Amino acid sequence: MESHRVLLAFGLACTGIFFSATRISSQDNAGPSLKVINRTTSFNVFGIKKAGSEVRLILKNNYNKSITAFSISVGGYGITRDLSHNGHLLAPGASYPQSCTISRSAGVPVITILSVVFDDRTSDGDSYAARAIFERRLGHRTQLVRIVQHLDNAQQASDNELSIALNATKIAIAHLPVSAQGNHSHHFAAGLHNAKEEALLELEELDHLRVNRGSAAARVRLVEITNDYRKRVARL
Repeated sequence: MESHRVLLAFGLACTGIFFSATRISSQDNAGPSLKVINRTTSFNVFGIKKAGSEVRLILKNNYNKSITAFSISVGGYGITRDLSHNGHLLAPGASYPQSCTISRSAGVPVITILSVVFDDRTSDGDSYAARAIFERRLGHRTQLVRIVQHLDNAQQASDNELSIALNATKIAIAHLPVSAQGNHSHHFAAGLHNAKEEALLELEELDHLRVNRGSAAARVRLVEITNDYRKRVARL
């Protein structure tokens, strides 16, 4: 597939906003043109491959510092990639492949590169989208702190009592709050929810490990999970 690109850049000096708009004209009858709007200054679209409703973007970090998260919107839904959960960074000059699905509804489909967050906890682009990332992180971190306390308690159980301890831990984590608190937004609540669901899934898998390989193997994995969560608390 070949694409023809026309790049228009607009600087809005009165508001301090910079964005670019790129239109991709399909040459293979795969569908209508595709428009990409970029609200960041240097997280650029390095390449685009479109096949029907499927689009693969290659996003390149042209900043002089590492990116830990970014957000884009595709039609009516948003996509956020937070690399910090796994300790990953998108270093200066590095690229990231992002796939998405566009609607075949009337009009030119629009993909918007909204914001990026850096390893120094600053951001660029749409400030609302960046705040949403920070709020989700805070919710995730808040819940992980609670979860680690319960995992620490489970580690105190003997091998004979580990099954009971894991079940009690699952019940305690299942009752952790997931609603927004104080002035926090629904993004904070989403972070609470995601951390809780992830921990419950890990505990379910841990119990299967205990049944199949014994308490000693399950205890080793429990320590690994707890240590991983502690590291993530420090990163978020």
